[in-house]
Amino acid sequence: MNKNDIVDIIFQTHTSGKERIIIFKIVASQLENEDISETLKEFVVFFSSHLPLHFKSEEILIDILKTIELPVNNINDISNLLTEHKSMEKELEELKIQVEKSDSALQEDSIQKMNKLIEQLFQHSKKEDQILFPLAQEKINGKLKEKLRSKIEHLHKNIS
Repeated sequence: MNKNDIVDIIFQTHTSGKERIIIFKIVASQLENEDISETLKEFVVFFSSHLPLHFKSEEILIDILKTIELPVNNINDISNLLTEHKSMEKELEELKIQVEKSDSALQEDSIQKMNKLIEQLFQHSKKEDQILFPLAQEKINGKLKEKLRSKIEHLHKNIS
């Protein structure tokens, strides 16, 4: 792994996000319902602030991959990853709205949504580990890697 390689940098943010998912999964499974409201808020705050940028970085990576001739199964796999991004972003937004209401009657539903989203994120990240990042490491090099770096840097400049 090269710490200056843009694909490796995106992979590292992916890995640190996955570690956070595992922590939330463990914490959520050990809390009683009355103790979980703060965990729900922390989950929503963390993933609302990190997931969109991370997904956007991966989407730029996928856009670069789409410029390369790939087998149909790879094209389908990365298209499915994009669909999952959109679905999880929508579910996170719904959970955020629900948690902001601080309605105790909705807490059980919020817990279920959080647990479902944790599991989806975990499974999704495993797919990316198996499909997206190995494919990117294999196929993206030279000028495409520089194009990817430029687009990622531009994304981060516009966020800051």
